[in-house]
Amino acid sequence: MAYIGHGSFVGFGGESAWGTAVTRTKFFRLRSSSLRRSVKKVKRETLYEGVGLVSRRSFVAADDVEGTISFEGTYEDMGLILHHAMWSSSTTGPSGSDYTHTYILGASAPTGGLTIEVAQGTGSAIVYEGCRIAKIKLAVEAGGRCVVDIEIIGQTSGAPTTASTPTFGTNEVELEHHQFSQITWNATAYDLRTFSLELDNKLERRQVLGTKLTADPKPSGLRDVSAMISSDYESDNWQNGLTAHTQASAVISATASARSITFTMHNAWIESDEIGVNTHGVLPESIKLVGQSGSSDRGLAIVVVNTQSSATA
Repeated sequence: MAYIGHGSFVGFGGESAWGTAVTRTKFFRLRSSSLRRSVKKVKRETLYEGVGLVSRRSFVAADDVEGTISFEGTYEDMGLILHHAMWSSSTTGPSGSDYTHTYILGASAPTGGLTIEVAQGTGSAIVYEGCRIAKIKLAVEAGGRCVVDIEIIGQTSGAPTTASTPTFGTNEVELEHHQFSQITWNATAYDLRTFSLELDNKLERRQVLGTKLTADPKPSGLRDVSAMISSDYESDNWQNGLTAHTQASAVISATASARSITFTMHNAWIESDEIGVNTHGVLPESIKLVGQSGSSDRGLAIVVVNTQSSATA
């Protein structure tokens, strides 16, 4: 019998100790997953080897977990993901029934990683442990929903197993295009056609003697915060900001009733600005913004307002 992808989901659990699997508590309906465990095998290269100039032996050089998971963003239940992507969070409230959760770029990743379960449609599920979020991207375009892509580096996985029974949020509300505001930068608001925010934590695996698995991944350099936005060419502000190397916070939010999420890129400067002169109609403009830290801010902050009492819920 051939298995189909219908019914695929992903579940997340926050580990107390990195690499020790835990029960999954937050579930999302999958758009796609390339997360996998791969075993790198290398042929022996001694000169006295094989018959007919073909190697006859090999060994395992590394046993890796990596890949990307994609799902739709929501106002609730993303706290655990944002905390493990940003590394620091806090909560205030309640104000009535609403709590405010603030996520900022911490100095180091949480002590424990993530346990991730990928249910492969009508087939088996794979449970990965010791997972870190190497990159996260949140993207939305006019007419669509916000899509969250997370790039994972993990320690290992177990054998295929029976999938858990997922429990999706009872108050789950997706982030949709019509809920997003204009983006504000340098005291001016702009209409957007697309918005894509990316955080690259610059994590790399750490191969050490004594094991085929990675040690807890660590940053290899400075983290990158960037956003790609597209709009109609309506003024020369972006071009002037590029040449003047203007720096200002870029702010965009989405709101659904009392729920909201606000993205703030601190001290954002323009890396590129491109106007497509290729049509009789409205000219498109594409801008790349880069966030950077300052004396009191860290390049990126995400503030979520919902009815959940914990920032990691």
